[in-house]
Amino acid sequence: MVYNRYSKSTRVLTDRNKSIVRVLVLASYRSGSTFVLEFFKQNEKFFSLFEPGHVLAACLPNNEKKKTIFSARIIELLPDIYTCTFKWLYARCYVTAGSGSFSVKNAMSQTSGLQKFHVDDVTEYCNKREHTAVKTIRVKYLNDVVPLIRDSDINLKVLHLVRNPRRKLSSIQKLHKSQFTLEKVMEMVNQYCNVWARNIAVGNDVRTWLKNKYKTIRYEDLAQHPITTATEICQFLGLELPDNVHIWLCDNTDHTSGRAFDTSRNSNITWRNNLSFNEVQQVQSFGSCLQIMKWAGYKIANSLEEMMNLNVSLVVPNIQLNWASIGTSPEYTYSHSAKSTWIGVI
Repeated sequence: MVYNRYSKSTRVLTDRNKSIVRVLVLASYRSGSTFVLEFFKQNEKFFSLFEPGHVLAACLPNNEKKKTIFSARIIELLPDIYTCTFKWLYARCYVTAGSGSFSVKNAMSQTSGLQKFHVDDVTEYCNKREHTAVKTIRVKYLNDVVPLIRDSDINLKVLHLVRNPRRKLSSIQKLHKSQFTLEKVMEMVNQYCNVWARNIAVGNDVRTWLKNKYKTIRYEDLAQHPITTATEICQFLGLELPDNVHIWLCDNTDHTSGRAFDTSRNSNITWRNNLSFNEVQQVQSFGSCLQIMKWAGYKIANSLEEMMNLNVSLVVPNIQLNWASIGTSPEYTYSHSAKSTWIGVI
């Protein structure tokens, strides 16, 4: 029996420990998710996996690699990961496939000492870890993980990473400057905002189910206030911030290596020096981007002077990103079209 994303699984799942933490880092491309999972990876109590969909793709037939089906297959894989069972055919393939940075082998290699891996080895290793953290950018919609959140046998908590769409634009341009046209990059940013518009709408409708199970994190808060944000994450998960992770955060947020996929973060780097005002205006003209910016506390730059005045922050400090506040202020507006096809399948 595999996990059905539209109904509760009939699979019998049992906790190894009542205090176990199972966390899913839900993110998008160039949103800082690798850095967030590295934060968990530094904690020796966690079994931490990067992007299971990357390796899972090698196990699936071509007709199951379409985006909607592929996302469902990742969702089906997660219960096996979180419970260390790996009974599903594709789950067994996933834990033994590949040898790159996304593979289970890589996640275990530094601490297990094993050169060859069997499913039983992964199961044993997984069971020795108190907690499990997985990050994915291939599951885009909050609606898809609501059944997992509601499944009391899994007891999942979701960290949903959001990033200023203007900063996202700057990051993609930096990485793909010679590969993508500005039109293509703008299309990617607009799509990102469209996805978040749907996620906001879903969150508004199912916020009761998300209580104490879901937390939105702004990339900017993690970059600018890493210790405070990391402490809040740990409190949400019911854990303490280990001393070695505290040190790692300090070491990895005060400089940059210049490498596009490096996990170091310079808190002072800003999109405002890298984008033209015309590019910023274009992002701000997208209705869904305006929506996410208002909800997440990203201020509009109304002029070039306002954009370049680095003494004034364009990020609202200490904002509480919880669904209960949605709709209580005139500044929060949501398009009905964003809700139409997604609410019905919860």
